Amino acid sequence: MPAAEVMPEKSLEGKRVHVWETAAPPLPKRLEGKVAIVTGGARGIGEATVQVFARHGAKVVVADVEDVDGESLAARLGPSVSFVHCDVREEADIERLVDRTVARHGRLDVFCSNAGVLGRQAPRSDLSIAALDAEEFDEVMRVNVRGAALGMKHAARAMVPRRAGCIISVASVAGVMGGMGPHAYAASKHAVVGLTTNAACELGKHGIRVNCVSPFGVATRMLVNAWREVEVEDEHVDPADAPPTAEEVEKTEEMVRGLANLKGVTLTARDVAEAILYLASDESRYVSGHNLVVDGGVTTSRNLIGLPLVTLVYPLYASVKAIESKSPEDDQQWLTYCVLYSLVTLFDGATFIYENFVRPMVLNQQTLNLWSLSSKSGTFGKPDDVLLAAEKFIEQNGTEAFEKLISKAGGLSNPKKNMHATFHDDRDDREENESWKMNRLAWESSS
Repeated sequence: MPAAEVMPEKSLEGKRVHVWETAAPPLPKRLEGKVAIVTGGARGIGEATVQVFARHGAKVVVADVEDVDGESLAARLGPSVSFVHCDVREEADIERLVDRTVARHGRLDVFCSNAGVLGRQAPRSDLSIAALDAEEFDEVMRVNVRGAALGMKHAARAMVPRRAGCIISVASVAGVMGGMGPHAYAASKHAVVGLTTNAACELGKHGIRVNCVSPFGVATRMLVNAWREVEVEDEHVDPADAPPTAEEVEKTEEMVRGLANLKGVTLTARDVAEAILYLASDESRYVSGHNLVVDGGVTTSRNLIGLPLVTLVYPLYASVKAIESKSPEDDQQWLTYCVLYSLVTLFDGATFIYENFVRPMVLNQQTLNLWSLSSKSGTFGKPDDVLLAAEKFIEQNGTEAFEKLISKAGGLSNPKKNMHATFHDDRDDREENESWKMNRLAWESSS
């Protein structure tokens, strides 16, 4: 640290004080001299992690199946970063990755297991557990769980003799609470959290720390592609592999912001990488077996509509433009549950769903036609009758009245009772409106 410079004495409220000024020391490189591996390091959170690690002085090995992106990243960041092709589904690849890293750099200090997949996300995929695709489930588990487990295995093999090192896996909020992702993905991320705590119990006696991070939605290529609407012009390019457009990224970020608990901040891959940096550095030297949740408080808040977000809402979001080309029966279930969840979620959630999904579809003639299919008899609690009621209400009272109704209905556990009460609350204002009377009588007769 540079020597302090003594400044002339100055008076302050009659007292004589010495004012000291020192030049601010440069920020330390938190991974200086360390060697790190980042799987899935060519894109998204992995790429951001590689950049942050390199900036803090680490020698980083990028491991990925995306050779072009991985080699390009290594070339941009300079000689401290190298690329190795690695498919985490194959144990031989992971074993070779660790062996080459130790042979080149003499050690392995940090293993970041980031490689992962979300699973098949065709816009009209049936995401219910009853329609679970066993092969797809196995593939997601093979990448997300088997890959992470094999990474821990071979990282430990290199770290145990030195009695030092840390292993960090990228999990997800889908591994913290239910309803945050497709079933295979959620199961895989719960498994990663379990692997983390179990491995931490074993490896702690060898001086090795094992942790994971669980981020909320980040507008990476994987998440953007989950509800991609654009068509790729090149027929030889898989739409799921095409780089996201700026518009798609902004749309994804906007949706995540709408569901976030912490307002005024947009979660980025860099934010997650900084959390990983903390777990990789000596600043967390006594942290092990921990799942660092990077979600702005989403998992502690009741404002999130988790289940509709991934299992119901984003298939809607991705397929609004495709309504005309699909059968009415195929689309009706999504419209039904969209309205149902609007009526039973919290106020913020109901408003968000209405503004972003219900209202645009209400203004679409095709969806109005689809709503006419929902005329089956039954109690109010059934989705078909919720949809029928919404259709008739909008037809007779307009979308603004429907919006008001949803706002009042949000948050109560008994939507039938709540809607019944809402009609009575407004009877003074609507007494002269014949269509409103008809609606009220219809609701009361179904009570």
